[in-house]
Amino acid sequence: MQDQLKETPTSANDSPVVVIGCGGIGGWLLSALDRTLPNTTQVIIYDKDKLEERNLDRQLFSSHDIGRYKAKAVLRRLTSLMNVSAVTEWFTEATEIPPDATVFCCADNHRARLYAWQAVNRFEKSRLIVGANEYTDAEAYYYAPWLRDTPADMLRFYPEIASDKSGAPTERCTGVAQEIHPQLAISNMLAAGYMMWLYWFWVKELPKLNGFPVEETPIRVSGNFSRIRTTLVKEYDVINTRPTPGRNKETDQ
Repeated sequence: MQDQLKETPTSANDSPVVVIGCGGIGGWLLSALDRTLPNTTQVIIYDKDKLEERNLDRQLFSSHDIGRYKAKAVLRRLTSLMNVSAVTEWFTEATEIPPDATVFCCADNHRARLYAWQAVNRFEKSRLIVGANEYTDAEAYYYAPWLRDTPADMLRFYPEIASDKSGAPTERCTGVAQEIHPQLAISNMLAAGYMMWLYWFWVKELPKLNGFPVEETPIRVSGNFSRIRTTLVKEYDVINTRPTPGRNKETDQ
C-alpha cells in the first residue's frame, strides 16, 4: 500500500475532464472550470435532463433555455473552454471515459455515483471527485483507484451507493422528489466550490510538492452553517490497511 501511495501524486494538468450532471452543482462547477482549466482541455458533459421552469430558482440558466437539454444550454455560458462536448445521455455502467480523466460527479443520485466509481476504477490514472448537498449542507470527496478497498473508498463509508437505486439516471427526477429534498443555490455553489478545491489540490498543487506525505492530503471537505471540515487521508488509516480480499459482484464491472 505504501508503494501505491508514493505513486499517486501524478500531474494531470492537461488531462480530460468529464462532468456528470450540469444542473445545480454541475452548473456552478462548469462556470468555475471555464475560468480555471486551460482552454484546450477536453471537457465532456453528460446530462439527458431538460430544463424546466422550476429549475430556475437555483440553476444558472435563463428562461430562454426552458425545454432545452441542459448539457446543450450550458455551452452558451462557457466562454473560455474550446474543446467541450455535450452528450445528452445519462452516464451509465456502459459509458466509457478517457483513461486519464478527472470525473466530476454532480448527479444527485447514488446510481450515477456508482457508475462513475466503476468507470474510474478501470484506469489507474483516472480520478473521481463527487459533490453532494442537502438544504444547508454540502460536501465533496476525492477518490482514485489506489484507494479502492481501503477505509477511504467511497463505497466503504457510503455503502448505500452500491445498493440504492432510487433516482437512477435512467429515470427522470420528479417534482415530488424535489419538494421532499429542496436545495438552496448556495448549497449547490458550496458543493461545487469544495469539488474545485479538491481538484486544484490533487491535480494542480500536489504534483509540485515533492515529498509531501500523502497521508496529510485532503480527501473530503464538508460544511454547513456551523462548520467547515477537511478530512485527511490519514484519518481513514489508509496506509496501515490492506485491500480487502475479493470484490463485490454487484459493484465490480
